[in-house]
Amino acid sequence: MLHAAGHLNEAQQQLRLLAQARQSEGKSLPQTAGQLASQPWFSQVHTPDKTIAATLLATAEEAAYGDLPWQSVALQYIEDEQPDKPALARLLPIGEGVRPLNVPLKKYRWLSKSPVGTPLQVKCESVAGRLKVVLLQQRPTGTLWDVVPAQIAVVTNLSPDKARAFFTAAPGQYGAIQLAEVNLGSIQPGDSVQVRLLAREKDGVVRHTVLAAESTSATAPASVCRSFKGPLRLHAKGFGFADNIFLPPHVITQWGLAEGNEVSGWAALTHNRVKSKDEWSAVRIDSRLTEVC
Repeated sequence: MLHAAGHLNEAQQQLRLLAQARQSEGKSLPQTAGQLASQPWFSQVHTPDKTIAATLLATAEEAAYGDLPWQSVALQYIEDEQPDKPALARLLPIGEGVRPLNVPLKKYRWLSKSPVGTPLQVKCESVAGRLKVVLLQQRPTGTLWDVVPAQIAVVTNLSPDKARAFFTAAPGQYGAIQLAEVNLGSIQPGDSVQVRLLAREKDGVVRHTVLAAESTSATAPASVCRSFKGPLRLHAKGFGFADNIFLPPHVITQWGLAEGNEVSGWAALTHNRVKSKDEWSAVRIDSRLTEVC
């Protein structure tokens, strides 16, 4: 097979090994092998094929696992080698709550040069009740983190240093985007942003990590963003209400609002940590009219 495929160096090595083994047994080469060894190419020097081992391994693996389906995953992160543990790559499959997969980095060293979120595909088999990756390769098509569904969120506020943008993606789904890690331009409260989130539970509290974020022209769903319009009623503590929407003190100050102003704008569903409940809060004012007495 090697000779017919043009892998002369490898065929030469295998014939020599076979000849040594047969000679140790006091036997001669089989007829077909002997005919190959008597040909001129066998006594010549041939350049080794550095890809043959990988090619043969891939062929063997495909034959062994060809009936297993390919499953889409993404590269979640690389875990460096520890004194008691080899380096590994964590893979994120499709589906909420699905257990991530681990593969040894020494077997797939090319992963170390891949960015997190890289679209990959795997074939797995069940071993002792857990899935084991038996084949892994880059996916022909796909985008970063495409195994996690995209959601349209609304920006609710920015940190004082403008380093983080806080958002709501759905009732109970809140988080913060590190703006230095993405390119969202001059994003402002009330703007929409497309996010891909990974939910993690710790001490009974579910937190959402931002895997990817990008600008979008889509509108956040009505479950987290709505318009409002009505007269402003101020409270002595500096906050106010309009159209049953809470206006926090910083919004009152930023827009120079006063008692009785007719205001319109956008509100987002936010979580009040003090009251431990969700509430609608104004995040952007589009217009205000001074009340006419």
